[in-house]
Amino acid sequence: MYDQLKVTLSILMELNDRCKLNKGIEIISKAEFEEQLDNLNDYSIMVNEMNFILENLKSKTELSYSATESELHQLHIKFSDSIWHVNEVHELVKKMISKFPI
Repeated sequence: MYDQLKVTLSILMELNDRCKLNKGIEIISKAEFEEQLDNLNDYSIMVNEMNFILENLKSKTELSYSATESELHQLHIKFSDSIWHVNEVHELVKKMISKFPI
């Protein structure tokens, strides 16, 4: 998903630049793109953390209730974070759609 988010941001930047050049319209601000690029770095770190949690859960030979519960809670948080990151980029896509010049 990281690659798809990165490519999506790249396409949105290119479209935004073309709109600014051809129509004088900046649909998405530079600050919004910078924020999402920072978020993308955070997303990459989060995916690595999620993989670590999954490996821990997968390799468990004994089921310790508290340790397993803790890791499941961490996994839940990582999934929520992942959804948030996707939604942030999705909001930019919707913004581009709603204001894209015809």
